[in-house]
Amino acid sequence: MVATVQNDPNDSSGLDGALQAVRDQPFGPGWLLGLALGLMLYGAYQAARARFDTMV
Repeated sequence: MVATVQNDPNDSSGLDGALQAVRDQPFGPGWLLGLALGLMLYGAYQAARARFDTMV
């Protein structure tokens, strides 16, 4: 409830602002690389599951 009352729409930055904030951290580029690799592996897993899984 406090976040709703104190929210300023002009201060919100969206996904790009969140990723820039992570990038600016000491290990930020490594975290972003790990995130990207994880999303790619998850996409490959979902593609393989869609291809080879059987519906019951």
